[in-house]
This record gives sequence, C-alpha cells and structure tokens, in this order.
Amino acid sequence: MGYLDTSFSNHYIFNAKNQGTVKSLRGDVIIVAFYVSDTVSSWDDASVSQYDKAIGEALWLLKKEAAKDGVKVDFRMAAIQRTASVDCDRHNRDTWLREVTCCDVDNGVDEYQAYYRKHYPCDELAVLFVFNKPLRDYASSANKKYPTYGEFAVLSKTPIKRDIVHELLHQFGAKDLYYPDEVRTIAHRILPESVMNVGSKIVIDSLTRNLIGWRDSLDHDAYAFLNATKHLTEEYIQSELRKIWAKEDGNT
Repeated sequence: MGYLDTSFSNHYIFNAKNQGTVKSLRGDVIIVAFYVSDTVSSWDDASVSQYDKAIGEALWLLKKEAAKDGVKVDFRMAAIQRTASVDCDRHNRDTWLREVTCCDVDNGVDEYQAYYRKHYPCDELAVLFVFNKPLRDYASSANKKYPTYGEFAVLSKTPIKRDIVHELLHQFGAKDLYYPDEVRTIAHRILPESVMNVGSKIVIDSLTRNLIGWRDSLDHDAYAFLNATKHLTEEYIQSELRKIWAKEDGNT
C-alpha cells in the first residue's frame, strides 16, 4: 500500500523537494565538477583522475538504484580545473564562487547553470566544487523559504563514494537524517543504513527515493518515519544544524 506525501505537506523533510534549479534525479543529468586550487592547496592530474573515478562510481550506483524504481537516469560529466585567489572556506564562499564560476551574482551557481544549459541542454545540472584539502563536506540547497538559493555541493580531498552520493542527493531534495539526535535514532530504527544518515553503507532509503523524485508515494517505513517526526519544525532543524557548524567552527 502506498501513502500520498500530501498527508505531510508541511513536514520539514519536504522543504527542499522540487525546489531550486536542481529538482528531480531523473532523465538526462549533467554533473559539473570544479576541481578548485587555492592559496593552500592544488590539484594534479593524477589526483583529479582518482576523484573522477570515484564520482563515476557514485553515478553508476545511482543509475542502478534508480532503475530499481523504474526510473531512467543517464549521467554526463564535465571536469573543470579552476584556481581561486583565497584560502577557500565556508566563510568566504561568495568570493571564490564568483572566481570559480566567473559569474558576478550572489552564489554564482545559478547563472553558471543557465549558461551551461544553453550550450549543453539537459534535464538537470548539478554542480560540485572539489578541494584537494581537508574540509567539511556540505551541500547548499534551495527550499520553500528560499526557492532561488544557489544549489551545489562542496567536497574535500578524500574521494569517498558514499560522501559523494550523500552530497549529490541533497541537490535533488534529499534531507539529512543524522541530526538532531532524535531524528538520527528514529531513522536508524525505521530507515536503517540510509546514506543520508551516518554509517558506512550506501542505502537509498524509501523516503529519500520519494524526495529525489524516484517514487510518487510513500511506503510503510517512510510513512512511519514522517509520523514519528511530524512534531519537528524546520526552524528547530535549522537551529540544530547551526549548533553543529558552530561547534566545528570552535564557537561553542
């Protein structure tokens, strides 16, 4: 039996679904990977090749997983090397985004995507910024409150297939299941080993399959998770995320 997700239309988990410039993971999808060198790190051809291979493996896995739901996804990939004039981090992001994408707009990525789509038509276009230095992987996603927010993912030097899949799925509407602790516990119980939670396996759980456009309805597990977390608000979830960033920045 399938449940309609309209029963939870106000649930925070659907906040990013079908929002922004990157919507559903289906059809002809282009992945543009910017390999960014900056003032403290740089890329060489061997390292880029190794990372390209990991991204390719992640895309192949997603293609196979989509097929399980009868969804066809065909990936194309472009790798571009760029250099920024700063030590790139989360706090000077607008500066290096403009330099890397050559787009003089807030967040830069939307304009770049429009430019790229004009030359290479596709159904969806996702952008990765990859740095050859240790940093926290993260994704920037549009949501109902900020539907035009720039969408992209930032990845660190170690090419881990699970991390690539996790951050890519954010651009297509997936949500984290590892915070706050209450959500992590419920997800571990109902949606075990999800790639959107902590762990080592790459399982695309049934709820995430709905969020990224592979399924139109919810199965029992997805419904049970949503019902168990329906009291949580987007404001609360964002406040918990800010605590995580503050702790990692050393501000707590």
